[in-house]
Amino acid sequence: MSERLNLIVEDGIGDQLAALAGGERRRGQWLSDLVKAMIENREQAAASSLDELRLSFVGLLSEVKLQDARIVRLEGQLAALIAGQQK
Repeated sequence: MSERLNLIVEDGIGDQLAALAGGERRRGQWLSDLVKAMIENREQAAASSLDELRLSFVGLLSEVKLQDARIVRLEGQLAALIAGQQK
């Protein structure tokens, strides 16, 4: 299925598009392929960003758990020191 578009572009763009596409009759297919690739790239970048955020969040949760365990250990040591001084 094809769709017809009328575009207004800057001077010289039509010739450049024809050169990139390999001919005037190939401009439409070349432009279609370009748009599809750009959309796919954008979707992959969005998914990649979401994965990066998810991994960062998991890493932060792990760090919080490690720090929490460290605080519990230090509190135990402090309590032992205080108990030793009160004897």
